Amino acid sequence: DNPVLEAHVLRRLAWAGRLGADFETSRAYIDEVVTRFKKAELPAEAAKCLLMLALRLIGSGEHFAELNAAEEALSLSQQAGDLRQRTIARRHLAIAQMNHSRLQDALQLVEQALSMHQELGDRSKECNSLDVKGVFLAQLGQSKESEKQFHQCLKLAEEIDSDWGMLGAAFGYRNYWYLPRGEYEQLLAFCDYLIHTAQLRGHEWLIGFSTRMKSVALADLGQFGEALEFLKPRIEGALKQSDLVSQALVIAEHGRIFGELGDFNFAWKSLDEALELIETTGDPYLSSWPLINQARLTLLEGKPAK
Repeated sequence: DNPVLEAHVLRRLAWAGRLGADFETSRAYIDEVVTRFKKAELPAEAAKCLLMLALRLIGSGEHFAELNAAEEALSLSQQAGDLRQRTIARRHLAIAQMNHSRLQDALQLVEQALSMHQELGDRSKECNSLDVKGVFLAQLGQSKESEKQFHQCLKLAEEIDSDWGMLGAAFGYRNYWYLPRGEYEQLLAFCDYLIHTAQLRGHEWLIGFSTRMKSVALADLGQFGEALEFLKPRIEGALKQSDLVSQALVIAEHGRIFGELGDFNFAWKSLDEALELIETTGDPYLSSWPLINQARLTLLEGKPAK
């Protein structure tokens, strides 16, 4: 009969659902938790839950709801007088603004958040804000300034041993620096650096991500045999993981490569399996990945209308 303690447990269940890729259950728990913390007049705790919700809404493409959640989280953090939480909420609001194409407003917000994280000595969140700022600058066409942010993010992530920070920098470098410039050889070298760094630090999850990123780059270069040989040792390990998303993405990439090599039967089997796994998460954004691969496979089979 203690609603506050129940709310704390429900929040942990929501987080467990998110880690286990059970996003619909996670969201249902979060909605309940926010209500309980508000009734208990604990605005800082409610704000933390709303920021979890905002992250989930990004994947669902519900950008107006995401914006509302981020704005309310910022308001509740201010009400609670929690400076650190207010700074985190400011960054989340910046991401929501970006998803509404309000890039200048978003950049101003994340610059404020970055400065505040630095003043607070919150190096982990400073790392996150450097990554986000890099993305905003890239979308504003300021690629060189963007690359500087990703470089700072990567160095800080290595310094504080943050695999999430290294992941953010890796996404930034791949999507906003190497690929737009067509620098695939440099991207492959960067992947090797990430894999080596992750191995030295024992970050198995980051090793898997970096490995997949390299196999995708090899396949994009048309080096399908090399990509397959590189990916094979990782497939069995990925299938042993409890993370359905990791499993599905590796299986989908495996199927894509076999499709490019002309083994359509095996490719369809892999992509159907990947889509089935992803659909259990309830996340339409993630479901789009194997669907895009299936569309590509259908095109390779000579069925453009389908």
